Amino acid sequence: MGPSALFDKSFLQALSVDEAVWFDHFMLPVICPIFIVETLGDLYKKGKSRKGIDDLKFLSYKAPEKDGHSTLAHWKLISSELKGQRITLDFRPHLEGGRPTLLNGRKGLTFDHIEEFKTFERWKNGEFEEVEKTLAKSWRNYLENGSISIEDSFLNSISPPKQQIKTMKDVAEHSKGMLLSISDEYSLFDYIFSKFNIPQGERQYIYARYQQRKPTPFHLQYPYLHHILTIECFFFLGVRASLIAAERLTNYVDFTYYYYLPFATIFISCDKLHKRTAPEIMHSKQLFVDGHELKAELKKLNEHYMGLPQETREQGLYSFASQLPSDWKGLLADIWDRFMPNWRHPRELNLTPEQTQKMLTRMKQQEAATNDEMSVPCEDDLEQVSINKMIKRKKGNWYQIAKDFEA
Repeated sequence: MGPSALFDKSFLQALSVDEAVWFDHFMLPVICPIFIVETLGDLYKKGKSRKGIDDLKFLSYKAPEKDGHSTLAHWKLISSELKGQRITLDFRPHLEGGRPTLLNGRKGLTFDHIEEFKTFERWKNGEFEEVEKTLAKSWRNYLENGSISIEDSFLNSISPPKQQIKTMKDVAEHSKGMLLSISDEYSLFDYIFSKFNIPQGERQYIYARYQQRKPTPFHLQYPYLHHILTIECFFFLGVRASLIAAERLTNYVDFTYYYYLPFATIFISCDKLHKRTAPEIMHSKQLFVDGHELKAELKKLNEHYMGLPQETREQGLYSFASQLPSDWKGLLADIWDRFMPNWRHPRELNLTPEQTQKMLTRMKQQEAATNDEMSVPCEDDLEQVSINKMIKRKKGNWYQIAKDFEA
């Protein structure tokens, strides 16, 4: 419920469990792979392995599960786009694992996100698979031993003179134009292939396909890749102009969250670098939200609802908080006013018991719908979409589902 919201690790760390419940309830959290990998990195904090595990367990418990969605990794999206798949940049996450279904002649997709729940549950209990331990070690080693070079020959060749970059606004303006002025397309693709580890056997086909589709320009053929490269250019120019500290490798990690900006309307962070740079990078239709300010708002909401009788709270969140209080004033109300302007005047459904039962029956039928392995529908042909999830009945002090509900 609410607008789609990309968030970073610093924000979820700042929240209490109850505040995290309300974030999951009043937003549509977008969980990106950078958050997952950065979280796993806590497993092997130097000299703090026990604390790292405890931090990860607590963070896993707070992770969005009810309304949150994981979006596909940027490297998978880049690979798909280079091969011709359209990647829409409409502030919605790209979900992974859609299962084509056919129900009463209607084509659909069913997403089974139960494994995500199970993964966070394992982490909460301190259980980690070997592949996750290996990933955590690699990530921690990268942070401790890696380095950032501003001597990249390709980026230097397309960069404006150093004296033209004095402010973050200058960085934003020039980074958006760097890729549009490239004349050496082969060098551009060579940089892409190397940067994103595109297999040797695919490179010739990708470049030939690009040439065949000309005169359509690069940024229209590959809008998502163009976005990612623009982020790379921004970071490079910021470091070269000493506006972003090169010695802090975590700064580059923070920037990789921006790869996922096209899949949410809001970006939430407590990080200082994000506060300085996000407003210069984000689309005019998007909003950066200071994580500390949103935390304070969620705390107020939690205190507001804790004033309700216990028997009311035991009915589950949707029974008494299907939307923000209509007279609520504050940051969340401002966000909803901007992205959901009609929320104060909701349309009443007033379903009869028969209609409710019919809807529940249809949902169960969709969950068990026949796999349609012969046909993977394109987005325009979809007639129904379902997402299967597992959520905790109670999280913190709140029943996410009614205490006496039986599935």
